[in-house]
Amino acid sequence: MKQVNGKNPIFIKIESPLLIRKDLLKSALYATKILKDYRDFTHLKKEKDKGRSKLFKIFRETNKDIRDLKKSLPIIKKEKPKEEKEFKKPSTTKKTKTVTPKKELSETERLKKDLSSIEEKLKALEI
Repeated sequence: MKQVNGKNPIFIKIESPLLIRKDLLKSALYATKILKDYRDFTHLKKEKDKGRSKLFKIFRETNKDIRDLKKSLPIIKKEKPKEEKEFKKPSTTKKTKTVTPKKELSETERLKKDLSSIEEKLKALEI
């Protein structure tokens, strides 16, 4: 019998060695699956970073091309169109009443108006 680290080895009887061996193998399989998934994850992350860098490179090139295009285009002065006066014949149709649009109330004015109408209704109910 060999001595380990200067001590006598201790032997223990295992009740069901097949179950323990089976559990150890299952845990080893689980650990290897986790490692494989982690490797796949890191690979996908690297691919994502490569794709993102390609995309940003394309954006930079596109922006550069747009700036170059703007620089190469000629500058055109904007001219105001000449105003031509047109004389309209007076219409012989009936004149319709022009309705002036009501001035839109601000949010606080609208709320005050609603509040006063509710108070009036309450007073009417109390009588």
